[in-house]
Amino acid sequence: MAIVILLAVVILASWRNADVIPQEELATLVTPNLDGLANTPVKVVEYADLTCSACRQWHNMGVKEQLQAEFGDQVSFEYRHFPVITASSPKATEAAQCAAEQDGFWAFHDYIYENLEPYPNLSADRLKEIASMVGLERESF
Repeated sequence: MAIVILLAVVILASWRNADVIPQEELATLVTPNLDGLANTPVKVVEYADLTCSACRQWHNMGVKEQLQAEFGDQVSFEYRHFPVITASSPKATEAAQCAAEQDGFWAFHDYIYENLEPYPNLSADRLKEIASMVGLERESF
């Protein structure tokens, strides 16, 4: 009986991890949302949610711009999605990556943080509207 249980646990563990992509491989599949040069001595990596009011506040404080003004090409910023705050978070993340496919990630990101209320309700139609407002091609978006 113990062997059957052990075998079942091994099979279940293998099956559950069959679709998991190792982090090293995933990093090569996703182009980072990078503002600045890839090989800067200092890289600030931000994990954020486009619907997060604290993330919005940090953005609107202008810390990124202050550091860029002071350190120029010595610093870069990478945005990584952490969509956990609201029900709109996953769709906002998906839309931001669609914007990135048109080289519009930062314009899309900035528009949301600078023009929308905290904890915005971002429907698919609203996200498409924002894409148009920042100059993205709506049909492919």
